[in-house]
Formats: sequence, structure tokens, C-alpha cells
Amino acid sequence: MTSKWETVKLGDALTPVRRVISPVADKQYLLVTLPLYGKGARLRKAVLGSELGTAKYRVQTGDLMISKIDARKGSNSLLPAELNGAVVTGDFLSYEVDENLIQIEFMDLIAKSTWFADLCNSVSSGTTNRVRLDAKRFMGLQIAIPPLAEQRRIVDLIGALDDAIEAAEVRSASVQGVQAEVLNDLISLPDDRPAFTLGDAFEVVDCEHKTAPESVDEQYAFSVGTAAIRDGVFRLDRAKPVSKETFDIWAQRAIPSSGDVVLTREAPVGEVALVSRSIGPICLGQRTVLLRAKGEMSGRVLWSVLRTSRYQTILSQQSIGLTVSRINIKAIKAIELPNLSVEVAEKISEISEALMEEIESAIESISVLRTLRSELLTALLSGAHEIPESYDEVMNAV
Repeated sequence: MTSKWETVKLGDALTPVRRVISPVADKQYLLVTLPLYGKGARLRKAVLGSELGTAKYRVQTGDLMISKIDARKGSNSLLPAELNGAVVTGDFLSYEVDENLIQIEFMDLIAKSTWFADLCNSVSSGTTNRVRLDAKRFMGLQIAIPPLAEQRRIVDLIGALDDAIEAAEVRSASVQGVQAEVLNDLISLPDDRPAFTLGDAFEVVDCEHKTAPESVDEQYAFSVGTAAIRDGVFRLDRAKPVSKETFDIWAQRAIPSSGDVVLTREAPVGEVALVSRSIGPICLGQRTVLLRAKGEMSGRVLWSVLRTSRYQTILSQQSIGLTVSRINIKAIKAIELPNLSVEVAEKISEISEALMEEIESAIESISVLRTLRSELLTALLSGAHEIPESYDEVMNAV
């Protein structure tokens, strides 16, 4: 940290605000939610004044929002413009930020950071299910802040990374859109070629119905649950590292190998990923099944089929459950698959392989950029690195 940084109490930079409203029964109000882990304030729902319940405090754009219950888990954020005038309960604290000390956007970066969540945890207490942040002790916390010019540089640099991440996400979504459109045109159930069931063509292997213990010291393999399968690929950054001992137990039914397909059957239903040679050892996490070709159709073609809108609808229609949808093994085995000609199957494999490379490349770019953002933000907020003043000249020249 350089000598230019200043240590201030939060109480010197923040002013608590409670704007009590008098609800109008037939007027619509917005309710705010603060998701965990620094994801930012979002709209919970819109309700009439007669339905507000204990929500009676109005918040404004730029207010620092702190959840008494989950501040220690990153439920902290500045209120965005689209939620201006929203209403919250007493479990949410709101503060006006002194912009002579802290730039609004810089305060948002601080509020969403893991170290700020740790600070909030240090002034939170109570029993397991009743832990609350102590508002008085919170105001006594101290943070180190750079000069306003340095704050702006940090905001600009992190903003540029956010723009790059967004561009990579748009690229990934665009390629997936092209893939879905092409595959929807190729894959159908021709009247002159009788369909067969998924159970006829694929071995269906269920997962262990218990949670694999995460390993910190030994990371031999990954347990891929539903969170680690998105957009047609495995997201190992969301998978759980496990030991060799755990892997051997959880892979007893089948060790996923190249060409296998892993399908999520709950929370959500229908995400699929194709196992490649390069992925390394993985085992099935909860609520997933492995689909292994018997010969009638390849795993790559099945992966392509299940990702089409037609089959996503079929998977959804075959699901059960009132609150959380799930599809059982029997229903998965009964799904009818198109009896494709050799030429069409080869065309699907060729297209899928090419587009899959683009999707994986985009997702890898997103992962790298997010890691860079996290590490860079940690270094910049700690004062371990300072952005030189020459950065301003570079930005002005762009």
C-alpha cells in the first residue's frame, strides 16, 4: 500500500438512511433482493402496497445496500438506477456514500468483494440460523482507500475487463444460437425411419445419491454436479475437487470416458456435456446420469440431439415435481431418438465438433478473464499494485 492511501472508518464515509414510506394500497412497489457472493442488487418482484408486509423503507440509486443476515456472505451492493425508489424490509441497511471520500462505483467494487464480506463477518454474531450484522460495530470498521483519481483508474480498468467478459459471453451465446438453429434443421423424426428409444441405444448410469466430500489437500479429480454442466460443456471452475479415494467410490458404477454424455436430471433438467479426451478424470455428481453409446448412435450425435429445442422441450415435458422439476431414469430411457441416416449423423458430428471448439474457446476466454478480474481486483483493492498516472494518457488517447 502506498503512502497516498488513507484509512477511514466506514462511519466517516457512510451515512445511514431510513426513508419510511406510507404505502398506498393500489400502488405498485418494487422489492429488492441481494443475492449472495457479490452478484449485485436485483429486482425480487413487484407488489401492490397492500402486499408490502414489513417492507416500508425506500431506497435510492447509489445507496449502499447491506443485508443484516447475509452481509458476511457477500449480500452487499450499491442500488442500480433501475431499482430507484424500491422498498426493503428492516433486514436491509442502506447508506449514502460520501463521494468526497469514495467514488460511488469504487464503493460498489468494495461492497461486492470477498474481503468486504469477511469484514462484515467480523461484526456479525448470533446462533447458526440467527446470525446478524451489528450495525453499530459495522460503522466502526476501517478500510484503506486510495485517492479519488486512483479509485477512478481502478473502476475504469475493472470496467474494461467487464466489457471484455460481456463480449466473450455474447460470442458464446451467438455460436450456441447458430448451433441450435443448424441442428434443429438437421434433426427430426422422419416418418419413413422408425425411431428407437434412448435406452435401446445407450447405457444409462445413475449417479451416487449422496454428496461427494470435497478435497482441499488432494485434488485428483472433479465431481461434476448440475452446476458444473452448462451450455453444452463442463464448467470445471464450478465442479468439486475430490481425492483419489472419493473418485474410486463415486466412479464405481462407471468412469466417464471420451464420447460419453452426462445429462442433468434436476436443477435444472436437460443440461448436457460431452466427455472429451482432454478433460481429465471426472466422476458423476448428484442429480446427473451418464449416457454411454451401445453402437446405434454416437455420444456426439446424442449430445447434439439433446441440445436442440425440440428435445429440450421433450425433457421438460417428461419431468415431474411441483417445486423442483426432475426427470427419472425410466423416462430418460423411454425418450424416442431419431433414426438418422449415416450421412445426416456424420454431418451432425462434423458441425457439432466445429461449433463445440468455438463454444469451448469462448467459455475458456470467459473463465480466464474472470480469474484475471478477481486477482487484479484483489491486488488493486489491497494497494499491492498501483495504476500509474500514465494510464490516464492511454485512456484519453483511446
